[in-house]
Amino acid sequence: MDHLLTLSTIAGVHAKSAWRYTPIDELVDEICAFSGCGRRGENDGYPTTFPIVAVTNALGRFGLSMDGVVPDGVISELYDVEASASDGERASSARLFALLSCLCGGSFETKIALCFRALDAHGVRGVTEECAVAFARDCVGVVGALMEDSGVVGVDLGWAASMWA
Repeated sequence: MDHLLTLSTIAGVHAKSAWRYTPIDELVDEICAFSGCGRRGENDGYPTTFPIVAVTNALGRFGLSMDGVVPDGVISELYDVEASASDGERASSARLFALLSCLCGGSFETKIALCFRALDAHGVRGVTEECAVAFARDCVGVVGALMEDSGVVGVDLGWAASMWA
């Protein structure tokens, strides 16, 4: 039952999102441009973190913002505490792409490809088991925060993380 509740909640979050008509790949290209890493080719990985200001600037290009769309609890899930301590406020690319996959438009294939490219920061076209499990934990954090903000509490998302292990 938790599986269906999770899917229906995320579908509801997406349906209400002001970002749902914004193509995820175009938004990610803008985030890359604003972060200084440039647009990425299909075989390129992404940096492990992005400056939060690059995300907000890219959203602005589309006439969007985080205000009223991304709750504080979800925003706190995006932060990469380690990188932010030394480099200003930064978002984990894996967590950011998980969030964008829930809120933005784009095909399932495009969203999955972007998430896996975020995991493949070195462009080796492969993901280790450790990296996959870490990504599952990141997704659980983002999805859990979205569900909590939607009023859905007490759902065990352990199944999502354990299917990667």
